[in-house]
Amino acid sequence: MNFRFTLILNVTLLVIAGVTVPDTPLITKALEFAREHLSDFTYNHVIRSWLYGEFLCSQLPEFQHRDVELHAITAILHDMGWATSGNLVSTDKRFEIDGAEATRKFLMREGKKHDWGKHRLQLA
Repeated sequence: MNFRFTLILNVTLLVIAGVTVPDTPLITKALEFAREHLSDFTYNHVIRSWLYGEFLCSQLPEFQHRDVELHAITAILHDMGWATSGNLVSTDKRFEIDGAEATRKFLMREGKKHDWGKHRLQLA
């Protein structure tokens, strides 16, 4: 199986709970967005998911050249369909769809347009 990822160069790194993670302005915004809209339980879950995913990928050679910002943001926002704020959850769609829509809208609003083309946005 072939994987195709883009490595973001010159990314500041941060260590959380012993796991080295990328630290970009957009990741910070994703963390703030998740914190604003998710319960404590769900927020803690997505942070653990992000850290666990980063740790696993750091151990697997085939994932060394992935898009670390994309990985971080999608892990952090993967459960936005469980938002407690009320304005991200629909009455007629599954939570996975609501979460994907919330992530797409977040990236279109907060991401730099030239960094989030159609393909990268689709991956999210």
